[in-house]
Amino acid sequence: MAPSEKKVFTLEGKGLKLDTAEDLDAHIKELREMEDVEEVRILGNTLGIGACKLLGEVLSTKKNLKVCLVSLFATAHRNSFMPLSLTIVFVLV
Repeated sequence: MAPSEKKVFTLEGKGLKLDTAEDLDAHIKELREMEDVEEVRILGNTLGIGACKLLGEVLSTKKNLKVCLVSLFATAHRNSFMPLSLTIVFVLV
């Protein structure tokens, strides 16, 4: 892995459905350990409110974070759910 790649954490395109903090926790062990992460990609996955809260808490500890890419965030949930989920993540960051 090139040095620049070590600064990127991704779950891109995995199609995960992570509703709770516990669901997400197993997938972000590497992110928790990355002191110098600069970019996080959570693309092509569905996250519930519990997972969003945990993601925001973890991201808030990443002092070098410059980019956080999120899409298809709550595809399995109601449209009204999406603003709340995004708010939880980005208010915590």
